[in-house]
Amino acid sequence: IARAWAYRVPEDPPSNLEVLMKKALLLWLAGTALTLSAQQGTAWVAGHVGQTVFDKDKNFPLHFDLKDQFHYGLGVGHWYTDRWGLDLRALRHDLEADKIPGAPSSEETHLLLSGLFNFRPGAANWYPYLAAGLGGTNVGKDYSPSGKDTTRFNYHAGLGFMGKPAENFLLDLSAKAVSVELPKSRMEYLVTLGLGYTWGGHRKAAPAPAPAP
Repeated sequence: IARAWAYRVPEDPPSNLEVLMKKALLLWLAGTALTLSAQQGTAWVAGHVGQTVFDKDKNFPLHFDLKDQFHYGLGVGHWYTDRWGLDLRALRHDLEADKIPGAPSSEETHLLLSGLFNFRPGAANWYPYLAAGLGGTNVGKDYSPSGKDTTRFNYHAGLGFMGKPAENFLLDLSAKAVSVELPKSRMEYLVTLGLGYTWGGHRKAAPAPAPAP
């Protein structure tokens, strides 16, 4: 009886088909690991164009409205982690009184330094983000309270959407509210499209699958 109990029927070795299927599964898992991208380490440089809309109720100390303007500029940025990044951009637009014939034209330039908070950390592509920060605004003399070119403090916040429609090609769409202290705050709303070149970043490797028995 003991001998009969100890005797075990040998198992059939795995077929060639089973071996091939296991190898194919392991290769598929390895390929999936290579597609798990992340934002950390990604940097970019971009050109920006967009529209500036002035708050009609807060143009103090000016006693007239300002005409909405086209703006343009340049920017750079970097994701330090999948969640946190930094964006620096300079945007310029004209200043001109609205509905006042013969009114002088001047210029205004925003320097915006924004911290970025990624709502989809580690996403393969196309992720929304929150931007907020501080900066400086240079106002031309004809629209400056001091009567000469002056640089004022600004703070700003907004939302954006960023992604890569092609390898190393950046597309960024953002909307920001910028408060310029003149000395009373004047609100400006900027909708901006950014197109540029991006590089860096890394791909997260998925945990290695367990070896086949």
